[in-house]
Amino acid sequence: MRSSAFDDPANYVLHEEVISKEPLVAYVSTRDMVWANIVRWAIFVTILAEE
Repeated sequence: MRSSAFDDPANYVLHEEVISKEPLVAYVSTRDMVWANIVRWAIFVTILAEE
């Protein structure tokens, strides 16, 4: 897939490591809910991308 998906596949690396789904959290102040949503969704997207 890597060889056909990009113009120059040598610039991309597929890593062997698996991101675990341990219950780790990022602490964000409750006063800034917009930033909290951005952080939360960035974590969700990272986990989903790994799957």
